[in-house]
Amino acid sequence: MSSEIFRDRTEGTAAKRQELLRRRRDELVTMPHAVRRVIVTRSARIAASMAITVGGVAMIATAWSPHLAGRIASVMPGIQPAPLSTLLSGTWLLGLVAWAISRARVEHRFAVAMSKYVLPSNDLDHDVERLDHERPDDMARTMGQDLEVRSAAWPIFAASVVLPATALWVARIVRTHSWPVMSEFELGLAAHAGTLALIGIGGAVGAIAMTRKMMRQPAIALVTLPFGVLATGFAFFALAKGTAYAWPLCAVAVIVTGIGVVARILKKERALLEVDDPAAGSEIFTIRGALRELRQGLVAIHRGYRGLAPRSRLMIMAGGLGLVAGGVYLKVRASEPERNIKVDWQTATQIQLSKPDTLLVAPKVSVQYIHDHRQKVERIGNQFRVEAVLDEHGEATIPMIGFSTVPQNWRAELDVTLTSLDAVGILDHGDLRYLSSANPRTTITTDACAGSEPLALHVQQAHAANQTVQFWVVPTLTVASCR
Repeated sequence: MSSEIFRDRTEGTAAKRQELLRRRRDELVTMPHAVRRVIVTRSARIAASMAITVGGVAMIATAWSPHLAGRIASVMPGIQPAPLSTLLSGTWLLGLVAWAISRARVEHRFAVAMSKYVLPSNDLDHDVERLDHERPDDMARTMGQDLEVRSAAWPIFAASVVLPATALWVARIVRTHSWPVMSEFELGLAAHAGTLALIGIGGAVGAIAMTRKMMRQPAIALVTLPFGVLATGFAFFALAKGTAYAWPLCAVAVIVTGIGVVARILKKERALLEVDDPAAGSEIFTIRGALRELRQGLVAIHRGYRGLAPRSRLMIMAGGLGLVAGGVYLKVRASEPERNIKVDWQTATQIQLSKPDTLLVAPKVSVQYIHDHRQKVERIGNQFRVEAVLDEHGEATIPMIGFSTVPQNWRAELDVTLTSLDAVGILDHGDLRYLSSANPRTTITTDACAGSEPLALHVQQAHAANQTVQFWVVPTLTVASCR
């Protein structure tokens, strides 16, 4: 039986595959650059957030456990290592490195994946079927949509474990107008380890909530961003003044603002995934372009404000006035003199003796802290200049402002140097040490193993009533060797 009436389908199928390859390659060339940028941006955001989360959790765990802090400090160089500060700065550096590496890696993987879609294989029929149903731009958009949930959840968790500690560091810079003293910053992190952990747990709950589609809608940004901005402003003032409600405000600011910012970013990224212009997303950053976008943004804000209803305008104005009033209130409260405190008003600086974290002043500013008009402590840089008048029994107890208590499982060392001419005695846990011009220096060590311990200078000198003594004190906080 002859088979000449049947035709070979190979040539026709190969021609169809070639035609489909040409179409898909043209579609790949004309695919908007914005799709690639969204994929790269989301992948880099996920990688950086995961790295920051790991570092932030490690920092909180180290602040919570003095034993772990001691183990980390034991492998760090230097006489006085700062494990918490090192972990915080290392977390930001790790996140930046992860972000940069992820961008380069995803750029390469995206190019390879897209090229595989438009390359033929050894299976002719499979290629025809695949190329007839799969388009490069659709596959790329699907890749970007698959990254949405993780790119929304991980940044919330990462922000909750690293931003509060960073905000504490920035607040100390604002208060001191200089680089913070690491020992004080380490003390602040160790004292608020539980609070930082609670904020991290709240961030984890917020990250889980972001996995729900409803929380990623643009309307969420409209609801959360105004409250987040107000909470951020109040939290900044509260941290700068060291008030008791600073940390709750900080938690609300970080989580609520983070949800609003992520929701707004997702709205822009979804719009970029749907564009059809091949040149979209290929813009190069220029200063002129940035100024033009800023001007356009201001014009859009002005038009949007004019288009609002009168009731909405009143609400916005009331919110702004509330923020300003809150800042003025905190400033006025901070400038009110408290009992048993005399302030040198020429310096326009106020310190509250009852709070251990409020002593932060500029090294170039000499601020006087007088307790009961018989004791004066001046903070100059990372040193304290102490001046006290002995009572009728020749004794004086001078609390260390900024180090009034030592947290449990931590050690405080006071390097004391006598600057007055008369010899005095320093009481160190029952051991009386005499300082004079020949031997003016000693170190007082306090280990808080059983619980938090008060920290103060106890001065004794027989037959020296109403005598004035002066010291230089350099405080140091390290991990205690408690068992």
